[in-house]
Amino acid sequence: MQHNKSFKLILLLLLSLFLTTGCYNKKELDNLAYVIGIGADIGSGDNLDITYQIAIPLKVSSNEGKTGEENFTTYTVSAPSLYVGNSKVNALTSKEVNLSHVKLIVYSEELAKNDLSGHINSLISNVSIRPKTTVAICKNSAKDFLKNITPDLESSPARYYELLFSSQNRTNESAKSELIDFYTATTSIERDSAIILLSNKKSGDDSDTSKKSGNSNDSQNSEQNSTGSSSEGQSSQGSSSSQGDKENSQKKFAGLAVFKGSKMVGEIPQDLIMSHLILTNELKQGDITVYDAKEDGKLASIFLRQEKKCKYDVTMKNDIPEINIKIKLTGHLRSSTSTTDYLDKENKNILTSNIEKEIKTLVEKYIQLTQSYNTDTAGIGRYVKQEFLTWDEFEKLKWNEQYKNARFNINVDVDLNVSRIIFHRISNI
Repeated sequence: MQHNKSFKLILLLLLSLFLTTGCYNKKELDNLAYVIGIGADIGSGDNLDITYQIAIPLKVSSNEGKTGEENFTTYTVSAPSLYVGNSKVNALTSKEVNLSHVKLIVYSEELAKNDLSGHINSLISNVSIRPKTTVAICKNSAKDFLKNITPDLESSPARYYELLFSSQNRTNESAKSELIDFYTATTSIERDSAIILLSNKKSGDDSDTSKKSGNSNDSQNSEQNSTGSSSEGQSSQGSSSSQGDKENSQKKFAGLAVFKGSKMVGEIPQDLIMSHLILTNELKQGDITVYDAKEDGKLASIFLRQEKKCKYDVTMKNDIPEINIKIKLTGHLRSSTSTTDYLDKENKNILTSNIEKEIKTLVEKYIQLTQSYNTDTAGIGRYVKQEFLTWDEFEKLKWNEQYKNARFNINVDVDLNVSRIIFHRISNI
């Protein structure tokens, strides 16, 4: 009897294996169109012009080792939302759109100045899009940015974006700009958001304004640009353009776009990005140039690293925060156009003082600019919050309104090492 029960149980388990191995909803990888970039511009009526940049796997994986724009294609559709846009692109291509490999989401500046709250909420709720996807603002057309980008050193456009927008780990020309951080900042009462600002305007090219009015069809409004094709216009343009024009058509980091809530209210120039990185404790490495300690007109180049976080000391005076910021950096003298001996202690101290003054000036400019926008893009509110016993007390402060009134004292301390330049010279002999 017991033997029969065991036999029946084993038989039932075996049958269940066959019932759970169905693949009715399977998706073949070859049948998917992998989107690597999404751009959004203001369209006609209540619609957006949504551009999809899609990788061409056969060209990316070919043995020819080709790089550049022939490895992707772009589609532009008019739709009120990303979800509707996905359906329209699915009707245009032989493959199903897949958003799991999106590396960049870029909005035009015009759209960002209206409001991005609905767009960001829909992106966060989309399970296919990764929270750490890069979000950026383009000073011109997002569509043109995705069409004109040329990853010359990478065969994979996705890999190109991945490396490009992680450059804040090796330079002070860019900053972290992730979807989840952007969403969190737009809903926070203790900080505001600053994300990458791009510019891709081509010298002598006025094509940015030539697309919106000419699209009369809905489905036919879908404009497909297969950059791998060899049309006459593309061939003649490519042969006549100089290397300088090619560089001008590339993306350029143009600073940071500043947001108050989910609306863009201004921008931080390129030369102040390092200040943003320092105050947010994100400066991995950077460079600064200051005047020589002795010789007029001569310059010294210094490599900087932030090995210790900034120290914020907050005191409340008549409900106005007074914030002392202590910045500690390590510097290495890379090069100098003078013959000044920086192994001499006096010369080294003068140079160190010049570096500290320059950094303090840049940080003060950054704070003054953000206070003019009344946007706490460095997230200083989290340190102000620590001065209150309860969350309700901090809410009553209304930091998002009080930031412009806060008083700041900046102290910069640079530990300068001048021997490294000697080591470089010896190693290169």
